[in-house]
Amino acid sequence: MTHLPFVEQFRDLPNIVHKSWEEITHATGMSYCNLRLYFKETSNGEPRSPHLRTVREIAHCFDLIPVVLYHTATDQPETLGMDNLLAGEHVDDYVRRVILQEKTRLRLSGSTLAWRSGLSKQTVALYETSRNDLTVRSLDSLCVPLGLVAGYFVVKDLRL
Repeated sequence: MTHLPFVEQFRDLPNIVHKSWEEITHATGMSYCNLRLYFKETSNGEPRSPHLRTVREIAHCFDLIPVVLYHTATDQPETLGMDNLLAGEHVDDYVRRVILQEKTRLRLSGSTLAWRSGLSKQTVALYETSRNDLTVRSLDSLCVPLGLVAGYFVVKDLRL
């Protein structure tokens, strides 16, 4: 499995849901201009990064899984907790649980995870305690030192 950046996965959304961008904007209630923002870069050249809640809202409109975490070494979905996610667990709880689980498995401290991910210790602590919403960029940054990669807008018949 080749990991594509969020913007590339987002561009593929019409193919995944078999709808035009016009139909997607109608189904999500988001304007085309707002959706197109995720294709553009910020003033510093970084791709725009929605919060996971936005990804969740879009995915919900099309009965997709907002995000699935994969081990980069095996390209297999991180199955611990996947059943709960498919049964309706909040995606933010799934992501936090997998991040904490992998951090524990790798015996990383919060400081080490923060340093390796390029995020502040405070930011990592806030994510771990559910006091801050994850952005796609932050999730991707946290995944790297944990050996994980995020797949967005995943069809629910994912074979585990």
